Amino acid sequence: MQKITAKLCVGLFAITLILGARAQTAAPAPGLNPSLDTNPPPALAPLASELAPLTNDTTLAPITAETAKTEAPKPAAKPKPKKPAVPSYHGKVSAVDKLAMTFTVSGKGKVKDHTFAVTSKTRFLKGSQPTVFAAAAVDETVTVTAKKGKKGKMEAVTVRIGGK
Repeated sequence: MQKITAKLCVGLFAITLILGARAQTAAPAPGLNPSLDTNPPPALAPLASELAPLTNDTTLAPITAETAKTEAPKPAAKPKPKKPAVPSYHGKVSAVDKLAMTFTVSGKGKVKDHTFAVTSKTRFLKGSQPTVFAAAAVDETVTVTAKKGKKGKMEAVTVRIGGK
């Protein structure tokens, strides 16, 4: 354990020496990164190559143009556009079946009618106040957010009664 600790201390000391020496070298040409210098100080190059096997660490080896290219960070992946989690439908109620617990919203133009099943988790709102399924009457304007149910039927999640 003491040998490992000693090797680690020697390695850290060597890294400190190498980085300090590189920082003190002549100013680089404009636009160049001094950490990518391919010519380490001649006095420290043998020391770095001697210490690398002791610590099993390749970071003590002199930095070359090839190693600098492989260490370059990869650009972050573009985030995927978010899809709306729950589709929304707007229209007038054309039919209500209280026994089957369904209602149909008529579409305009080429939009077809949609039938929605009502579950125990469906929320009905009239304005900002909660209400019940019975408030969804024929010719009421509604906005429905829905999801596909277990049997492939559309289940209403939220029904907002009223509006334009």
